[in-house]
Amino acid sequence: MLSKTGRVVSINSDQVWVESQAETGCHACALKSGCGHSLLAMRRLPLTMPVQMGSLSQEAVKPGDTLLIELSEGALLGFAAKVYLGPLLALLAAATLVSYWLPEQILLQLTAAVAGATIVLWLNYRQTREGGFQSHILPYAVEVIESSHRSKINTV
Repeated sequence: MLSKTGRVVSINSDQVWVESQAETGCHACALKSGCGHSLLAMRRLPLTMPVQMGSLSQEAVKPGDTLLIELSEGALLGFAAKVYLGPLLALLAAATLVSYWLPEQILLQLTAAVAGATIVLWLNYRQTREGGFQSHILPYAVEVIESSHRSKINTV
């Protein structure tokens, strides 16, 4: 399980929108500032994402609370395969098919490869826009770490 903390921005019926800050271990990494993750961390860009309620009730979570959220490795690998492996396989398949039928047409092979990858990227984008976020790839809230609201105690 991958886990992270985030601050609750808003609450829907079955989802919580959580804002999380990019964290980095760039000072200990061999690449130092040579990757994109360090650029996000330096700019302090917040990442807002939907999170499933998990075992938490809607009454237990309020905007401003800090939550511990988790994502399974299987969901992360599946999403990465869809986003990265799908277009790569489409690129290779389109180039291979065109090179089989038209072996001398290098420009057409290149065009088919780019078109294949673009079509799969567009289909991924369209599926995400129309279907919304799929619940099996969403992280889920595990516990409230820090509450922004305190229960009122009646004193006499």
